[in-house]
Amino acid sequence: MLSSMNKNVQCTAWTGIASTLLSNGRTSASLFKLKIGNDSKTSNHSKGSNETKKLKEVDVIIWDECSMISKTALETADFVLRDLPDSPFTFGGKRIVLGGDFRQILPVIRRGTKTDLINNCIKNSYLWNQFQKFSLLDNMRIINGDANWIKFLRSITRQFYSEVAPFLLDVGDGVANDYEDRVTLLEGLPVLEDLVDDDVWRFQRRHFGRRDEVEDESTNKHMTTECLNSIWTSSLPLHRLHLNVGSVVMIGKIWTFKRKCILYSFAIGSNKGKDTFVPRITCYEDKNIPFHLKRTQFPVNLAFAISINKAQGQSFGRVGLYLPEDVFAHGQTYVALSRARSKNELLIKSTSERLFNVVYKEIL
Repeated sequence: MLSSMNKNVQCTAWTGIASTLLSNGRTSASLFKLKIGNDSKTSNHSKGSNETKKLKEVDVIIWDECSMISKTALETADFVLRDLPDSPFTFGGKRIVLGGDFRQILPVIRRGTKTDLINNCIKNSYLWNQFQKFSLLDNMRIINGDANWIKFLRSITRQFYSEVAPFLLDVGDGVANDYEDRVTLLEGLPVLEDLVDDDVWRFQRRHFGRRDEVEDESTNKHMTTECLNSIWTSSLPLHRLHLNVGSVVMIGKIWTFKRKCILYSFAIGSNKGKDTFVPRITCYEDKNIPFHLKRTQFPVNLAFAISINKAQGQSFGRVGLYLPEDVFAHGQTYVALSRARSKNELLIKSTSERLFNVVYKEIL
């Protein structure tokens, strides 16, 4: 509709996966040149760049999954948009449309406390009162799904409206929690011993291991090879990769193995269907460990599973929920359960039929 009115519209989302679901979508960090390393408090934008000129021409910005945006990122985006035309108006006079559900996951803060997470929510930004709020009461993902499942989801994250009582929303609002902050699953929802047959991974498997190094020689003397090889963080590929021909990895699918590279094709994005070779590269990690680790490995991770945080915004025909441990953050239980349209499309592996449910009612 906006395009038919000759409005220049730019869609953005906080995570890369969510942005791929939007027309011409971009991540927020890419659009506003946010410096993720300092919690998006500053931006690298340059007035003379082509990217900045394109952003200046935008009339409307649609920002999805707003519950995951930190208030510092929102305020930095405001500074960037004001700075482009040297405008005194909020967001440089551009129309900003935020979309999201605060029952879902909040901004991630490394080792942050509950107070840190709540304070960093955009609802606590000085810009929040500049927005006009509209409440959408129907979950479009499940609107044509199982009526009892809708009722359960509403109980997870209740909206405090008398006409909205069912299960998933009650989970999201914390209304379905018992005295131990746990949610009892609906009767008939399958809780399985395992989700995947191990035999699937036994055929045509190749192993790729490489050397790990510590750049600080003084630290290196005290670190064994086995210890270094066992380290795995979100910034590093595994020291020893186990891959099959046909394995689905992040953004692509493996077709064949060469001596020094992997051939795979893109599964999503503008390069979908195109083949490319991926060599081993040197990756570094020093944020989650007390020393500087250097690992040379293929920069791929198997994509047969996705974290709850990255699943936010996604819809799936069938969902296997693997919960060997309790969730630990606001909205994770609600997001995990609501990726499916009905309880018949959801399989759960858990040690209990009572799932832990973290809800910060202060930001609902």
